[in-house]
Amino acid sequence: MNILGVDPSTCNGCGLCVQECPANRFTMADQKAVYSDPHHWCTGCGHCVAVCPQDAVRYEGEERAQVLGGELPGYDDIRRLLLSKRTVRRYQDKDVPREYIDKILSVMRHAPSGHNAQPCEYVVVKDPKVRKMMADAVIRSFQSFRKVIKMRKLLKPFVSEAFYQYMDDPGTLSGIDAMTGEYRSGIDNIFFDAPVLIVVHVPDMGGLSYVDPAIAVTYGMLAAHGLGLGSCWSGFAMITLKKNKEILKRLHIPKGRFIAGVMTLGYPCHSYHRVPLRNPLQVEWLEGSRVS
Repeated sequence: MNILGVDPSTCNGCGLCVQECPANRFTMADQKAVYSDPHHWCTGCGHCVAVCPQDAVRYEGEERAQVLGGELPGYDDIRRLLLSKRTVRRYQDKDVPREYIDKILSVMRHAPSGHNAQPCEYVVVKDPKVRKMMADAVIRSFQSFRKVIKMRKLLKPFVSEAFYQYMDDPGTLSGIDAMTGEYRSGIDNIFFDAPVLIVVHVPDMGGLSYVDPAIAVTYGMLAAHGLGLGSCWSGFAMITLKKNKEILKRLHIPKGRFIAGVMTLGYPCHSYHRVPLRNPLQVEWLEGSRVS
C-alpha cells in the first residue's frame, strides 16, 4: 500500500495516524495531519488507513480498503473456532469449489508479515498427476535419508545432539520403512488423497523465511475451517521439497524462491465432537515489583 498523503478537506485533526504510524511519517500542522516520507521509510502497513475514522488518508491504486462492519467476534467465539479446528488426514472424494479456494487465499493475503514485506506467493495444485509427482519426490527423499541414517556414526561430530538422537532412534528407521511400504501399496500417507494442495513459496532469507509462510498457512487453515473444510500442514513435503529443482520447475516457482509451506485442503470425512487434552501449560511469570 503506497501512501500518498492526507486529504485536508476530510481530516478532522484527531491525530490518530500520528500516534499509530510505526515509521513516524505523520505530523500535525494547523490542526491537520500531514504526511511526509522523503527517505521512503513507510512499509505500507496501512495502519494509518485502518485507524482513520474519516477515511482521509490517500493511497495509490483503485482497490479500496475494506470497511469492517458489525461487531467483532468475542473471546468465546474465537476460542471455539481455534479449539474446534483439527488437523485432517481423511478427505472425501469431493472437489473444492474455486470460490472457496479464492476466499481462503484472500484471507492468507492479509496475514501479517515482517516489515510488511508480504513475501508469500502461492501455487494451487489440483492436478492429481502433479500431486503424485510431489508425493513420489517425498518418498524418494525418505529413502535418501535412510542412507544417511546408516552413516550416522560418521556424521555425529557434524550434527546437533538432538538430530543425532533422532537418527539413532530405531523408531525413525522403522517409521521410514513403514511409510514407504504403505505408500508403495497405494496408500497416500503424504497428502492423504486431499483434492487440493496450497504451496507457499518465498525468497530465501535464511531462518526468517519460514515465519511469514507459517502465519499465512495458519490464516488459511482457519479460513478453511470456517468454510467447513479440513486442512493439514504437510511438514514432510515442505522439508523434502523446499529446494527440489524438479518440483520447483513443475510448479513454476522462480529462481531464488523456495517452498516454505504445503497445506492440504478438502472436505473432511469425519466430524469432531470434543477437544483433545493437551499437556499442562508450562509458564514462567516475570513480574517486576511494584513501587508504591
